Amino acid sequence: MTPKRPGKGILIVGMHRSGTSVASRMANLSGAWLGRDDELMPPGPDNPSGFWERLDVMKFNDRLLSALGRTWDTELALAPGWERNPAAAPFYDALADMITSAFGGRPLWAVKDPRLCLLLPLWKNALTQKGIAFSCLFVVRHPLEVAFSLNKRNGFSLEKGLACWLNNNKSALAGLVGLQTGVLRFENLLLDWKTELGLAFAGAGIAWPDQAKAFEEAVNAFLMPQNNDRASDKGWSRAEMPGDIARLHSRLIQEPFLPGEKL
Repeated sequence: MTPKRPGKGILIVGMHRSGTSVASRMANLSGAWLGRDDELMPPGPDNPSGFWERLDVMKFNDRLLSALGRTWDTELALAPGWERNPAAAPFYDALADMITSAFGGRPLWAVKDPRLCLLLPLWKNALTQKGIAFSCLFVVRHPLEVAFSLNKRNGFSLEKGLACWLNNNKSALAGLVGLQTGVLRFENLLLDWKTELGLAFAGAGIAWPDQAKAFEEAVNAFLMPQNNDRASDKGWSRAEMPGDIARLHSRLIQEPFLPGEKL
């Protein structure tokens, strides 16, 4: 039997600890299929409300990074055109097979993995070659908030956390060029989720659910227990950011957001 074709996908792209789990759950509540419970990463102390992330996707991306000589916390950018490297070649069919198996017959599906920041060029090419439609939600959070969260969870120094933020976001911007993208700014989401999510969904071409009231009640219930780790709680001043990081963050919070602009 020929596998059913997946419908439209949403790739949720964003640096670790930036709010991608929240974005994934919101996409899920809006009607996007993520997977069965046993296919998703279970909640943990750092994400008690759930990661909303497929284990097979995470493992696939870790294998791909390993083949490229990298890990999820790399501070080194992959060379331009890495997706044409012979080491990446076997992953094209494997990715298409994984997506078809996981989402075949689903009219709307979503995948979240922060590693997509680094690996989007291969995902983009593989899905396009197979004629699988998708758009992106790009989740952005203040660099120092991310660095503080990584310090708390992984013991990273402030400098390492900021370097990872810079590498992931610069890589994501390069990968997003030419793709339909909605931007979700985490701080704005916590202040006024309906406005921020509405703008992000519109940018990504995602329809607001028909059952709007039920959706909004579910999102409110989900967001209520969310903890927002603040760099200010640690006493870190936002003036401590290196200039290149401050400039990139300033660009990411501008409206309108244009992924193709020169850094």
